Amino acid sequence: MTFETRSVGDGVLNVTDRAMRMTMTTTAISEDSGEIVSEMEAYMKGDTMYTKVDGNWTKMPGMPEEMWDQQNQVKSQAELLNASEIELVGSEKVNGEDAYKVNVVPDMETFTAILNQQIGSMPFYIMNMTEIFEETDMGWTTWISKGSHLPLKTQVALEMAITADMMGLPAGEMGEIEMEIESDSTVVYSNYNEPVVIEVPQEALAAPSWLDMLMAMMAQTQPSNETIVE
Repeated sequence: MTFETRSVGDGVLNVTDRAMRMTMTTTAISEDSGEIVSEMEAYMKGDTMYTKVDGNWTKMPGMPEEMWDQQNQVKSQAELLNASEIELVGSEKVNGEDAYKVNVVPDMETFTAILNQQIGSMPFYIMNMTEIFEETDMGWTTWISKGSHLPLKTQVALEMAITADMMGLPAGEMGEIEMEIESDSTVVYSNYNEPVVIEVPQEALAAPSWLDMLMAMMAQTQPSNETIVE
């Protein structure tokens, strides 16, 4: 089975106000299902995440501090770059701004973090990451502003093949399994330190929480306790 997923999105982050807005369109293409397009819109304000998927809003209050850190892409990129080997390969302009072009060679821990960013749906925590690290072909290029020393663009391309042994599956039970994965992503950063106001829509503020929805689903699936006496 072969399938392809394409995602295009944009976002705005206000670090001081602890607010984020993001929109994304994802197109999944497979031989069986054809082309399926889904729309996602998300806001984060304080410790609450608001998500709209295919027209339906939900909210998730009480998000941990680490979740907010994950939304700060510049901070995440800086931490990953500081933990990697950097090779200067030239100078180029990004949106008219002079930038250093560098190739990045990550260690295994940073490699795992990048995989989680690129293919977040895969349960890498149960896999043999040492073997995956050794067998994966990854190209990572970042453009860093010569003036501000902030990242302006990042490109990550990877090719990997994951076998049943790498996934920790018992030999023989699942037969011969191999997943070939190719991923290519580009992120462009702009408008640093520009003023931005992020307002969460009223329909998002009024949306049910994920816990409310879970409780409602559980109530619908619980068997009736009524006793019929004839």
